[in-house]
Amino acid sequence: MSARKAQSYFPNLLLKQARLERGWSQKQVADLLEAPQTFMVSRWENGTTIPGPIYRERLCKLFGKSYQELGFPELPSLSTGDDSSRYIFDPTIPLRLPAMRALIGRDLHLKQAKSLLCQEQAPFLALHGLPGVGKTALAAAIVYETEIQQQFSDGIVWIGLGQKPRVLTHLSRLGILLNLNEKVRSSLRTHAQWLQALGHIIGMRRMLIVIDDAWSLEDVAACLVGGPACAYLLTTRLPEVAVCFAESHVVQVSELSQQEGVQLLQRFVPTLAEQESEALARLAQAVGGLPLALTLIGSYLLVRTYHQHSRRVQKALLHLQQVESRLLLEHPQTALVQDPRLPAGTPLSLHAVIRVSETVLDISSRCALAALSLFPAKPNTFSEEAAL
Repeated sequence: MSARKAQSYFPNLLLKQARLERGWSQKQVADLLEAPQTFMVSRWENGTTIPGPIYRERLCKLFGKSYQELGFPELPSLSTGDDSSRYIFDPTIPLRLPAMRALIGRDLHLKQAKSLLCQEQAPFLALHGLPGVGKTALAAAIVYETEIQQQFSDGIVWIGLGQKPRVLTHLSRLGILLNLNEKVRSSLRTHAQWLQALGHIIGMRRMLIVIDDAWSLEDVAACLVGGPACAYLLTTRLPEVAVCFAESHVVQVSELSQQEGVQLLQRFVPTLAEQESEALARLAQAVGGLPLALTLIGSYLLVRTYHQHSRRVQKALLHLQQVESRLLLEHPQTALVQDPRLPAGTPLSLHAVIRVSETVLDISSRCALAALSLFPAKPNTFSEEAAL
């Protein structure tokens, strides 16, 4: 992960002093507060975040001190009215069209995610996997599950980060969504102030907060706005971010099997599946079962073979045998269906998505990646010695 220059924060020395006076570690304090992660205490002491109202009350009770004695300011009334019973379903959650069917090959992932998120202790859950493997699609499928919407009875919000997130913009949007008082919103200037205000208005609401496409733990921590009754669902392509965030509550989203890949292609071109089953199987294997690649291939075949002309079908299949052709297949984006990984107006393609990851590598890493690309793809293998 690339290092990011830290913002200027004021450490909460009073809170740290209260802990040290008791001889407690940050982990011990987190356990006593029933906080899900130790780094929350670290960030409170560093001043990068301010605990929400529930945790502030617990800290005051734990140390036998007032808000002021622990370095916490009093908060004004933040809501524009009594809307605590209003269910919130974030409009930025990826659109689910009526014609959409269940995801292929994700039943086990869905079952595992629902089980973890519906535990009595509100958890941190992370999904990680390759770019284009369908992490965002899986997260969206999870939030549309009836059991999840019933579990998080106060609502679901969605924060799409990306490589260069504008965190304050996301927090400001959440403030509007949560009906944060307009006067209070206009007075908030710093990240810490926004976290404090949002944490206060969320309070004990039972909400699911989805943080999509995270690239660093720092970015994730900057969006931890929920209270003790909230749960978090994270998606990231970086396994180290997933593990640091959710510890053992991590689900690796794998590529589809060849059979599942063919099944996905059949959704786009069911008649072609009967005539060219072997060709579709070769395509599913060629892209390693990557759902994004299969979806782009399926869309291409749907258009090119719509009239079922034999010559056009063979020409399209021949075109897709070329690696470069598959890499450059494009699908336009719309205002309603926009991939957060890419700039607005950029067509969705396998090349564009891979490019996003490549840009964060240094020159030597890019050269190493280019060298590794010469080895045959799955199901072929090569030794570690050959790679080195």
